[in-house]
Amino acid sequence: MNNAINETFTLPSLGQMYDTQFDARVTLRSMTTMEELQRNSSISDEYKVLCDVIEKCIINKEQIPVSVYDMCIGDFQYLLYMLRAVTWGSEYKMVCKCPNCNESVPFSVKLDEIEVHKYDEESYRKSASIELPVSKKKITLAYQTPKILDLIASKAKEMKIKQQKKGVTVLDYESLYTAMYFIDSIDGQHYDEFALEKFVRELNVKDFYEIIRKGNDLNRKVGLDNTVIAKCSNCGYDIVTPFRLTSEFFVPTLWW
Repeated sequence: MNNAINETFTLPSLGQMYDTQFDARVTLRSMTTMEELQRNSSISDEYKVLCDVIEKCIINKEQIPVSVYDMCIGDFQYLLYMLRAVTWGSEYKMVCKCPNCNESVPFSVKLDEIEVHKYDEESYRKSASIELPVSKKKITLAYQTPKILDLIASKAKEMKIKQQKKGVTVLDYESLYTAMYFIDSIDGQHYDEFALEKFVRELNVKDFYEIIRKGNDLNRKVGLDNTVIAKCSNCGYDIVTPFRLTSEFFVPTLWW
């Protein structure tokens, strides 16, 4: 018995951001019970779980030379949203608070109608090259991947455990590792992880936050626009709000 629903989508990267370029058309089938059980499995690498589920639902994966775990965040997020649309339908219900009248406003978003920012090589390369405001170091930024986000979370957790064992003040290292993995090169030179961490630790804080800010901007250059607009049903105000993932995303209450 095959009750799968299949749909084909084009990755926001257009298949042009990777070492091997490829046809960016990806055909997804709807999730099965076993893939839902896998999604709900409790292991530490949460992005790895989602990527494995997406991989299983890609029908033409032999034509895609990059694993979902190694894709840019924009491609990963796009596939996740489209998989949800194929499985449950495009409508996604959200609730936000109106800043004008303070009412809680329910509204819905069509996942397959969210604006998509497609890769533009010239614009992307320009955004990936920055000069730090204090040190004047020239940084080439790298895009984040699901694998990198899991690595950042793992390293930050490891540091927290080490600090707790030593009985010292527990610092949250997640932002340090985030900045570190945003760096591809410094003044044209590539460095190992030890040297990169030392570089970030000694940065002027203004430079530190510039890397994170510009890195996040770079992530948003490719992929879905995460800003949505909802009209308040009480006062008519146009509410601009970030897209939020809730339990409604994976298992809509409409079906209960």
